Amino acid sequence: MNTDPPSDNPPTVLPDRRRNLWYTFVAGGNVRVHVSVYPQTPGTGWQPAFAVYESDDPPGAFPGSVDSTVASGLTLMASSQGWWWCCDQYQTISFQRDGCKPPKRYYVVVYRNTCGKEPNIQVEVGVRLEPLPGGGVNYDHYSEANVITGNPTLQCDQPYTWTALPAGTYTGCQGDLTCATKDPTDQNTCGNRTIWYAFESAITGYIYLNYDRPGASPPDNFRYNPDDIQLYYQVVPGDSSSTGLVRVPLTAVWATHPDLGYRYWGRGCIRPGRYYLMLTGCNHLGLVVPRIWLQEHIGDHCYDSLTISVSAAGGPYSANLFIDCFTIGEGAGEQDTIMACFGTPVGKKSAWVLVQNLTPDTMDFDVQIVENTTALGSQVLYRVLTGNCLTMNQEECVAEGTYVTLHLKCRPPFKSFWIQIVMPDWATGDITVNVTANPITQTCIPPDPERPRANFDFIGTCLGQTTQFLNYSSVGPGISYYWNFGDGATSTLFQPQHTYAAADTYLVCLGVGNGSQSDTACRWVIIYPNPGVSVGMSPTSPVNLGVPITFSPTYVDTVVGTGPTIYWNFCAGGGSCGASQVDYIGPVPPPVWYTIPGPKRVCVTVVNGTGCDSTFCIDFEVIWPPRPGGPYDGAATAYVTSTCPRPAYAGGPYDGAATQVLSAGCALPYAGGPYDGASGEVVLASCAVAVYPGGPYDGAATQVCWVDVRCRMRVGRTMAPVVR
Repeated sequence: MNTDPPSDNPPTVLPDRRRNLWYTFVAGGNVRVHVSVYPQTPGTGWQPAFAVYESDDPPGAFPGSVDSTVASGLTLMASSQGWWWCCDQYQTISFQRDGCKPPKRYYVVVYRNTCGKEPNIQVEVGVRLEPLPGGGVNYDHYSEANVITGNPTLQCDQPYTWTALPAGTYTGCQGDLTCATKDPTDQNTCGNRTIWYAFESAITGYIYLNYDRPGASPPDNFRYNPDDIQLYYQVVPGDSSSTGLVRVPLTAVWATHPDLGYRYWGRGCIRPGRYYLMLTGCNHLGLVVPRIWLQEHIGDHCYDSLTISVSAAGGPYSANLFIDCFTIGEGAGEQDTIMACFGTPVGKKSAWVLVQNLTPDTMDFDVQIVENTTALGSQVLYRVLTGNCLTMNQEECVAEGTYVTLHLKCRPPFKSFWIQIVMPDWATGDITVNVTANPITQTCIPPDPERPRANFDFIGTCLGQTTQFLNYSSVGPGISYYWNFGDGATSTLFQPQHTYAAADTYLVCLGVGNGSQSDTACRWVIIYPNPGVSVGMSPTSPVNLGVPITFSPTYVDTVVGTGPTIYWNFCAGGGSCGASQVDYIGPVPPPVWYTIPGPKRVCVTVVNGTGCDSTFCIDFEVIWPPRPGGPYDGAATAYVTSTCPRPAYAGGPYDGAATQVLSAGCALPYAGGPYDGASGEVVLASCAVAVYPGGPYDGAATQVCWVDVRCRMRVGRTMAPVVR
């Protein structure tokens, strides 16, 4: 029996066989396969020969369903053939399967070679699978992401229980990039393999990211590279492309963790929502464990406001907010289309401070904002709100920025209020809020901070326009609204639109309620009629080039005591229209002529004293002026053009025209000949292209004139054009 180590590189040519036995098994994963054959019949001589083949049969297919030949899908993996001669056989042979392949079916073929030994023999076959590190493919796709649900993460397999994570440090389950793949929608540009992790954030603040490489020698922990580990915020569930996942920018930093010490991280901003981690395998293929550290910044929303407790007169009482990662739009006081003196929330973020009033007396409060940010002080605005996080009532709004100290008068005892600070969304740094409580010096009746407030404005007061109502009332999911537009129509929307059918004055009322208290505000809305306008023209269409056109407007103003403003556009059809003037402001414009033929449009807009307007347009055609020809000029009609108005054509006794070539303000070239009645040459200074067909008696076959080109034609002889 040969006891030498088995060969990992057996010869591919096997000895001739006389009889064989077949065995089969299925193996998957990253393993080393050991196959042994033991002869059980004494006295039979040499170790029987055998080999192991990998089949392309699907693992679940019936064994032998594919022809059992190498040409039909069997691949030799290992053979018991020894190195020296054919009768020398190993008892155990081994091979390592590719752990990235799916499970495969394997065949063990045992045979008796031609060494003259007894072919009848009983054998026993054994298979042992030795697990090797790596080779697993977990979390290979976005849809198979390992969900980080706690610290430590105990759920490493689906189904997962999603849990919004508070501030803290968390790790995902161990993954392996060795056999991972990359989907077409995966956004990494470095590396061709990805595995995924996911988590939900319950906080606003910083996230720190890095990962470990288990089993590395030396140990390789707390590793960060922006190509290796990336963070994405979910916008569209189920979509891992750039439409559904927005990459969160990360900055490489060294930071001191309270338990882990001074470590290397990638840092970015997060807010409440769902996030995905993608490990790319760009610089490492093997085992990985991701780590996230969530650091909360309090004060991004009403419900997590930073609190200043005021227990007695005096102060200042202070609180500091770190604003880098703050957002807007998640709750009451942040979702309004118009946020009082702040304007719209677009391009902004906000911070919240709850002033917890614990004083038993009516007080005055001074509020001062100290900003240490990248924004200007005039860009950091603030206001005071009362109520609760579901129903917000605005008290004061400071549009001048942090330069102004707000004096809140006559605040009731034990009634807290919020300070909301709004700044540009790109601002970074911190803000300090100082509050001072001052005893009142005179008797006052404090307002009820829990009573809702009704207030609104509107835009659009012309008939036919849509009137937009702007709601400045109390806000929040606990507030209801009821609008009466004064013409029988109503609405319960927060900020409705309405179109009135007739010009008139309407009383519009808004009722606001929170279930226990209510308030109503009313305003008169005047809908003005639009002015009337019409226009006539002389001469009527079509009009020859260069002929002045007189426009006769008719106006009907709708506002007594104020004259309308009239706007004319003589090239309303667009392009280069060739009008002697393009626009005019005034009731009656001067005559207008055109030097370029084609369709024209003139529009006049009338705007009355209330800003209501009407527009009237008139369309017409401008054409080339016709000129009659004659029996000897070779053309039935001659067309001569110029950039100057009122062109004329001069002829002679033999060209069918009675006058000579003339044009006001310019010279038109026309070369004469012995029979066309002209004796000299005419020079063109600035004219459009004019083609003049000739004939047998005018001394030229064709005459063409270009802009700024002198054309000379004399006695049937063409002279070279002279460019000026």
